[in-house]
Amino acid sequence: MFAAGCGGSNSDGLGPDPDMSLGFQGTWLGKWGMGAEQPSNDYVLVVAANHSLTVFDGSTGNGAQGSGSWTLDDGWFRGKYAFTTGDTLFVIGALANDGARIQGNWGRAHISQGTYWGDRQ
Repeated sequence: MFAAGCGGSNSDGLGPDPDMSLGFQGTWLGKWGMGAEQPSNDYVLVVAANHSLTVFDGSTGNGAQGSGSWTLDDGWFRGKYAFTTGDTLFVIGALANDGARIQGNWGRAHISQGTYWGDRQ
């Protein structure tokens, strides 16, 4: 009863957990690759505060546009998006380089198809 009356805290009594989502929000410019190849294809990832996700194919953000949503799961960024109806892609990633880079895997359905990285803009 006491914790609930104080506005909530984590189970260790150390206060509320930090909002990890703030580290992922923003625009990321990077590269993606197929399979084990080094990422070399340009993309732009826009992670919005309302948990919406926009992906542009190409470095300028003028290429094909996909849209979807994102969540955090145990500190991991997870997004689902589609360029066309019925073709759902996913990204899973983590922050690197003191939060200046996001990197991880991408794929279709639940099958990883390659890796990606992006630098905060």
